[in-house]
Amino acid sequence: MSEDECKETLRQLKASLRGEFLGKHGIHGMGMRSAEDAICIYLQPGVERTESEAIARLRERVAPHKLIIVEDDAASIGDG
Repeated sequence: MSEDECKETLRQLKASLRGEFLGKHGIHGMGMRSAEDAICIYLQPGVERTESEAIARLRERVAPHKLIIVEDDAASIGDG
């Protein structure tokens, strides 16, 4: 599979997963890292991810690609 085909596959996978998982189960962001052949999710800190049924489903859906989990607060607009 070429690099462009790999990126397109990850893009399609991310688009499919966004509707099902984004904004739920502490997931506030989703991206892709084509160099690592991975889908990346941004998870609210403190969410019990090892026990999470949603994370297990995500891992199954993403396979054979990697799932990278980043614990990070959701971005917000300050009072500036």
